[in-house]
Amino acid sequence: MLLTPFLWGCGKGFEALSNQVAANSQCLATFVKTAVHPDGFTKNKVLVDNQLGELLDENKEYVATVDRACLRNANNTLQSGALKFKKIRRSLMAVGEGHASTVVSLNGVYSEDELNEALLDEPCVVGISENKRMHKLALPNDTYFSANQKNLSSIGYNTSYYFYNSNLPVNSANKVIIAIIDDGVNINHPDLKANMWVNEAEKNGIAGVDDDKNGYIDDKNGYDFSTNIADPNHKTEEHHGSHVAGLAAAVTNNGVGISSMAIRNIRIMALNVFGSAPSGATTADVSEAINYAVANGAKVINISLGTPGSLPVIRSTIQSAVDKGVVVVAASGNNGEQITADNFYSPSGYAKDISGMLSVGASDASHPGNLCSFSNYSSTYVEISAPGCNIVSGSDNKILSTYFYTEVERNYNYVYLSGTSMASPQVAGAAALAILTVRERENRWMLPPEVENLLVTSAQIQSSLSTLIKDGAGLNLRVVATTLEKQGDNNNPSACTQH
Repeated sequence: MLLTPFLWGCGKGFEALSNQVAANSQCLATFVKTAVHPDGFTKNKVLVDNQLGELLDENKEYVATVDRACLRNANNTLQSGALKFKKIRRSLMAVGEGHASTVVSLNGVYSEDELNEALLDEPCVVGISENKRMHKLALPNDTYFSANQKNLSSIGYNTSYYFYNSNLPVNSANKVIIAIIDDGVNINHPDLKANMWVNEAEKNGIAGVDDDKNGYIDDKNGYDFSTNIADPNHKTEEHHGSHVAGLAAAVTNNGVGISSMAIRNIRIMALNVFGSAPSGATTADVSEAINYAVANGAKVINISLGTPGSLPVIRSTIQSAVDKGVVVVAASGNNGEQITADNFYSPSGYAKDISGMLSVGASDASHPGNLCSFSNYSSTYVEISAPGCNIVSGSDNKILSTYFYTEVERNYNYVYLSGTSMASPQVAGAAALAILTVRERENRWMLPPEVENLLVTSAQIQSSLSTLIKDGAGLNLRVVATTLEKQGDNNNPSACTQH
């Protein structure tokens, strides 16, 4: 069968002003503006962005704001007070008046009310707040980012960029590979080249020899399974795969072209399943490409292609990939039809029953509550939406990404395309970004079902899409970032990031 590309609490509401908390801590909750202490605390001395009923315990760090003169005059130390703080990370007895802040740990477990009551017997403690991270507020400097990438701002990219940028070290050994199963990738495109996956064994090996013994000769950046050669570049004038690759992982913040989900350390594995055949990719080649991606380290696979009907071989291959720790993301298709058991579409339809696989519909970048007219839809078979068109004044301005490049002429450009093919790689890129962030913050690899759950439960719910997309879910990087930040802070308390 041939497959074608898709080218179309604070839970208790403490009354305080968060912007007046000590400089190395900030409560990000929403507070009622009432009369406050100069340091931001009211009669309540506890100021936290806390889940209702969550206990404050000795395994987390907090910032205590104290009166220095009080400590000196009473010859008092925090360790000898009512709370007997377990750990203090800064001396508070320095000369000077006013308030000072220090990082402390509690000597026990408290509810918010219990901690506040205990603090009433700590006369020198003005208040305690969370030791929150702060981040740089810069945005990418890519040429087309501000004016031409509405698709990114519509999914919370602009408001979450600072979080991912601050949590992903520049020189980290951790990398996440996205396999792009498509009609090839322009591996020398200036906005893709630096992010191409490199098979070091083949790059540094002997030409014509399978140096890494993986069954593929000279596969430095991927493979062309249709033509059975190592070069994964496009073999026709269609450069669909390069457009898809750019949306997932174009080099970001390099002053060139577009921005993508690859804020840092995400790589593109180019797997060509079309070769020079305009009629479509075969089931055998797609299945082999999935297996190759798994065997060679991909953590995410994007499949922006498909066909009506079922493909049991592909389903089995995808299930095997997910079982081995790889997230699979597939475009829902461009027929503008409802997907059902009787009107099935492969491979995206299999996401319904495979935990760790996501089927993606296309929404309007300018109106996220609208589905693109061409997008297949289903409240059970299509699990999340992402921008795949951009309707402005009645015309489709489409989605901008990387496209043509020739080594001889050194001619490259960017084009606008629309389709569920464009929506899918944005979700794949978001999956890779989440996986990498958790790896850096928690030193573990997320499992595919966990990634799927994160993206769909952190989605922006669009009620207008509830009958078209499962739960009306739309990709939202800002909510994903908020979820990851709380999750990481709970698992690994840390001090404010210094810049």
